[in-house]
Amino acid sequence: MQKITLKQLEMFVAVAECSSFTLAAERLYTTQSTVSMQIAALENALGTAVLRRENRKKVTLTPAGETVFAYAKEILGRCSEMEQAVQPKGPDKLLIGASSIPAQCILPDMMAGFMRRRPDGAFAVRKGDSTAVHDMLRSRTVRIGFAGSALDEENMEYIPLMQDTLVVITPCTPRFLAMQQAGISGESLLSEPILLREADSGSRKEFERFLHRQGIATASLRVVAEIDQPSTIIESVAKGVGISVISSLAAQQAVEEGKLLTFPLGGGLTRYIYLVTAKDFLPCGIEREFIEYVCQTMKS
Repeated sequence: MQKITLKQLEMFVAVAECSSFTLAAERLYTTQSTVSMQIAALENALGTAVLRRENRKKVTLTPAGETVFAYAKEILGRCSEMEQAVQPKGPDKLLIGASSIPAQCILPDMMAGFMRRRPDGAFAVRKGDSTAVHDMLRSRTVRIGFAGSALDEENMEYIPLMQDTLVVITPCTPRFLAMQQAGISGESLLSEPILLREADSGSRKEFERFLHRQGIATASLRVVAEIDQPSTIIESVAKGVGISVISSLAAQQAVEEGKLLTFPLGGGLTRYIYLVTAKDFLPCGIEREFIEYVCQTMKS
């Protein structure tokens, strides 16, 4: 028998209980294609169909599916009991990894709001660039991630939470103010001395993809510094070290304070901020609550 995973069983149970791939995907905060792929893998492993697709909206269990459903419910229930039995007593702890922009602009509000709902919970947060967050998820150092790039779609699930625009930032000086008022684009400023994020950051990777599309070699830029903290980049640009390309979310406060000016790139260079989990991740109760809270809050 080929490998059957808990993730396959979890998604099968959700489809069976919802009688719909679409509703199951919404319940599990994933995509319909992911649910379909996991069900197909389960059927392939079992060598039989477990679901009958009567029409586009209605899904029912086959006779084999009825049997598998009973076993799947028992297996998932026993796994939950096992997890609870071995977990140390005390506050339920959420193990979170976050890249710079989500850590600065999203996670604090999410933690504060969730703690009002679940004051018995607790967080353990580790920060790194997008590559580091994916490494933490693979090593199980963290169980839920927030990142600005989808780097491993084969092994990770990505829930898009919001769009973030990357912009060129400059100091708020008369020279750059005149350029902004003249409608100069961000691309026109790329000959200026520039500060870049570290190579593995999500915003750096998106900027390099933009350069590639524009036919601009990264080596042609006058890079004066590579810095891993957006706050340090912002302060350095404000003091005249150079320009940079950074998240508009991160730059917003400095722009409002009159320290920085922003210029659009390519009519609006956007990326998603994602909630990331491993595809074989089976959330416990408080983890599921937190994921649901984040998704519901970000959609409202």
